[in-house]
Amino acid sequence: MSAKTTHRFTATFSPVSNTGVLLWLQKHQVIIIGGIVSYMMLILLIGAPLWTPPHIILMGIAGLSAVTIKGRSLIQLAAIRLGFALRSVTGQTRWTLNPLSQDEIVGLIDLPGAAGQRLKPLEVVNTQFKGASFLYDKENSQATAILRCMGKPFVFTSTDTQDERARQFSHMLSQLSEYPDIVRLTIQSRSLMTPFHVEIADNNEFAADEIRDMVAENMRVIMSHDMIISLTVSQDKAKNLVKNYGGGVAGISGLLKDRLIPLVNMLEQAGIDSQAGIVWENTAQIRAMMKLMSDATAYGTINERLELDDDVPVASNYREYMDYVHVGDTYARTLWVDKWPSDPATVGFLHQLTSVRDAQIVFTQAFKPKPENKARRALNARKDELERIKRLNKNMGRNDDPRLILEDDEVDKRLTELVVHKAEVDFQGFVTILAPSKLLLDETTRNIITSMTFMHFDRMHGQQYAAWVSALPLGQAGR
Repeated sequence: MSAKTTHRFTATFSPVSNTGVLLWLQKHQVIIIGGIVSYMMLILLIGAPLWTPPHIILMGIAGLSAVTIKGRSLIQLAAIRLGFALRSVTGQTRWTLNPLSQDEIVGLIDLPGAAGQRLKPLEVVNTQFKGASFLYDKENSQATAILRCMGKPFVFTSTDTQDERARQFSHMLSQLSEYPDIVRLTIQSRSLMTPFHVEIADNNEFAADEIRDMVAENMRVIMSHDMIISLTVSQDKAKNLVKNYGGGVAGISGLLKDRLIPLVNMLEQAGIDSQAGIVWENTAQIRAMMKLMSDATAYGTINERLELDDDVPVASNYREYMDYVHVGDTYARTLWVDKWPSDPATVGFLHQLTSVRDAQIVFTQAFKPKPENKARRALNARKDELERIKRLNKNMGRNDDPRLILEDDEVDKRLTELVVHKAEVDFQGFVTILAPSKLLLDETTRNIITSMTFMHFDRMHGQQYAAWVSALPLGQAGR
């Protein structure tokens, strides 16, 4: 066996950080605890009674504020639950809306918003290039181009080829991070029903029932696996380039073209099948991808160009629950990957998840490029806090938490790699499960969690409305 095959390309994952701006405390925790402690010191100085009910409550708040779970304080976790309760009370967990409606100028994608914000509109803008559109978030001055493509065969390729694709993918992220106007890259591996068309005579309910039974019995055969790659750029960070292209829609279109050209050129080496086509989606295709996720009969209404005709609505009703959402005909639950493999992972360790053939799944990864100077500053600050925690443990006679040691080693490794790659990439992973019933949704969720034992999933209680937005093929994950 050659040395090349015995030393495979691997990757390690940093655990959820246990550090903050001061030891493990985040900024809001430091402010709350610091304010309460300062108040208590003032009470002692002026000689006022200390052990009064209000003061005891404040001490309890300070104590609870110091607790951190999976990188989040109890205050943040409580805020999530309170936010869901507020949305429930004010009717924000139910919507009946058209996610994509068109007027004379642009389309509008209405996404469910947070409490107090009923809808968040994204403009769908036709570019100056024929057959291509982009999504424009006017609030943040960000534009997103959506590409649809297919991956190359993986299972039966050599390990050398698989490793080389991983190296090229890492190189691609490093190259993209050199553009300050690139906000994020979102990659979605989707296992959904393959669109097909069958002519059914009017009012022939028997034939319609037969088609539905055939779909249910042959899901393994008619499932398709595509990839959605979304690139988001900031108009404010590329004002000169946008101006050079004429400003406005033309300027943003030119900016996206400039950033998509190197991305598309690198995708072939990273495992994307360019022979199958890399398509910059238009408005009709975006509509089709959205409808396919929430309409059980959408596979029969999308044409051979994977477009949804203008006279077919994408209307949906939403209902949010604590750990899932009901969108149109679909029950959906999104899991956040809060723990990746602790041991070095070889290429393809997610194949079991991305190639499933008996369930509809959208696996979303959001990458945020970080320039070398910002990455080094963040890693050094994290290293300093880890050292403070280790010194504190030593002074108190305690052993270091194994998670702390693992995180310390990972930070050292990333600082070393930063010398070579000149950039860092923050990323998140989400798994969205789609099912026609709540019972099947729960069953599929259990199967995924038990089969992917080397990873841990958070059920995102009270956050499913935001998770559904991340699962849509709109490049909004990790916002």
